[in-house]
Amino acid sequence: MDNLTPMLKQYRAIKREHEDVILLFRLGDFYEMFGEDAKVAAGILDLVLTSRELGKGRRLPMCGLPYHAVDRYLTRLLAAGHKAAICEQVEDAKKAKGLVKREVIRILTPGTVVEEHLLEERANNYLVSVVNRDLSWGLAAADCSTGQLMVTEFTGPDAWDELCDELSRLQPAELLLLEGEGRAAALAGVIGAHDGNLSTWSADTFLTLSPDESLMKHLGVASLRGYGCEDLPAAV
Repeated sequence: MDNLTPMLKQYRAIKREHEDVILLFRLGDFYEMFGEDAKVAAGILDLVLTSRELGKGRRLPMCGLPYHAVDRYLTRLLAAGHKAAICEQVEDAKKAKGLVKREVIRILTPGTVVEEHLLEERANNYLVSVVNRDLSWGLAAADCSTGQLMVTEFTGPDAWDELCDELSRLQPAELLLLEGEGRAAALAGVIGAHDGNLSTWSADTFLTLSPDESLMKHLGVASLRGYGCEDLPAAV
């Protein structure tokens, strides 16, 4: 049994809810990372990897970075294709009774960044979703930093090749696929995606309305005809 301090117990409880991201855990004037997160981050960010005793000869890898420089390090993590969660102290340490309360206040992924200082200048930062419907492939690309949204659809015997060509052209920062997509590995390979560049979702999780209705509600319109995508069901 690991000999965990109350702080590390708190960290592990929060980390269990964010297993697929690098968790930056605020401790005073630093953000600390532990375990595998620390190993990965130390290599990418050129941080010193240390460790702390867990008991019975076991040690927990850890590394840290100053809170005032976090944006610079986040830029490098995202550019390397990783997701990051910012876990902040949400109460005054001087007024806290016991352990300071901490919560994840934001999760950053390569395709959902909107802050200019975290983005590459003069380059789009596309979040792209791809869906297979029968013999068609639908593609939607959004640049969250500019509000640009594009959709298209590929059908026929050359649909797969045309889809791959479009992905190569767009070079998305993040690729969003349905859970269980059989060609996920091939699609990720087209853009050289790492784990952080590839996200999956369940259609049942988000869509309480049909895709058409959801998009019309978001755009505040009664029809998609004016956008030229009313006949692109896979793209929508």
